[in-house]
Amino acid sequence: MIETDETDEAIIRLLQTDGRMSNREVARQLNLSEGTVRQRLKRLQETKAIRLGAVVDAARIGLTFSCYLQIIVAAPKLRKAAEAIARLESAAFVGITLGEHNLIAMVNSHNRDDLADIIQNRITPIDGVLHVDAFELISAYKHRYDLARIR
Repeated sequence: MIETDETDEAIIRLLQTDGRMSNREVARQLNLSEGTVRQRLKRLQETKAIRLGAVVDAARIGLTFSCYLQIIVAAPKLRKAAEAIARLESAAFVGITLGEHNLIAMVNSHNRDDLADIIQNRITPIDGVLHVDAFELISAYKHRYDLARIR
């Protein structure tokens, strides 16, 4: 875990608003040198406190159907099943959880038929998968990209 200070957090806030903002502009807005911004960003990236990248709006690229899956997997096969689902192009999120449903995933697709095919022919046959509950996302009221666990 890395400790951040007010300057690090100010840099992060600016980049959350506009991830394409140049180091020069960040420095100008925070009254810092460009070298200071570059050095701090490098430290934050090297320690994996932040990762800079693009966030894709799935619906705008034709992936208009999203589904959350609660999956029950036999305990000895859990990690391998999670890895197999994570390798699917359609998987946007895969996580191991506590409780009866020990794996959760979010998948995106072009239509309901594709979604059904992914669940029935790509996920259900994975070794150890015992049960899949699917919940189609109708609308999202909040989805924060700025706070996510980075591996």
